[in-house]
Amino acid sequence: MICEKILLIDDEKDFTTTLAERLKLRGYDVSVASTADEALASVSQGIPNVIFMDLQIPGSTSGELLSALLKVTPKSRIVILTGNADEATKKKSLEQGAYDYILKPFKIKEIVTKIVEACQDRQEPSAV
Repeated sequence: MICEKILLIDDEKDFTTTLAERLKLRGYDVSVASTADEALASVSQGIPNVIFMDLQIPGSTSGELLSALLKVTPKSRIVILTGNADEATKKKSLEQGAYDYILKPFKIKEIVTKIVEACQDRQEPSAV
């Protein structure tokens, strides 16, 4: 599997534990962080291919953490996972550099599909 490193950032530990287990069963190498500091420490130990992050993370605003992650992992695709269906928030996240935005609850198939799409996008050569 070319695109196997996934980072889940969410302060709901039951949620991330369950999602991580389901992704590991599908062959992904999954790391979990529940705070902004843990997320930044995790990416310093190895750059994930895809990052799924909640908007509300202890230690940072969503925009601050998104910006920080994009600086240290510019090739990672960051997908926002949230229960917040606010269109303005979605638009702002995408404008700040998020790859996509998925509303909770979701089906695991949606997450796996998004990983595949994000990895394909990540590997496409830049137009010159």
